[in-house]
Amino acid sequence: MPCTSSPADLVRLSALVDQHKLISEGSQFQVIDILCHCHNNKLLAAGVGKGGTIAHKTGDIGFLVGDAGIISLPNGKHYLTGIFVIRPHEDERVREFVRQVSRIVYQYLDQPQLSQKY
Repeated sequence: MPCTSSPADLVRLSALVDQHKLISEGSQFQVIDILCHCHNNKLLAAGVGKGGTIAHKTGDIGFLVGDAGIISLPNGKHYLTGIFVIRPHEDERVREFVRQVSRIVYQYLDQPQLSQKY
């Protein structure tokens, strides 16, 4: 039986790590540190605005590109996100799509009137 995952699965996993419900505090610090040093910053990370940070994991298996992580805004608020996009093999347009989605969500949530609600 093949093993499968979804963006929702990765967001749930990120939430469990973020909320200290999956691993010890020391392990949680190590996991977040590793995710903060992801070398591929061409997907979700490219849409994170000035002052924001991202702890994330990317993936590319030719016909699918994915990225999931925890994004922190300069005001201290944060949100979780995950995206998988099926594409024609190695089609680079998908990367720009992920960057645009990330940028739109970040800019929307970084609005001063919204940051007070969350």
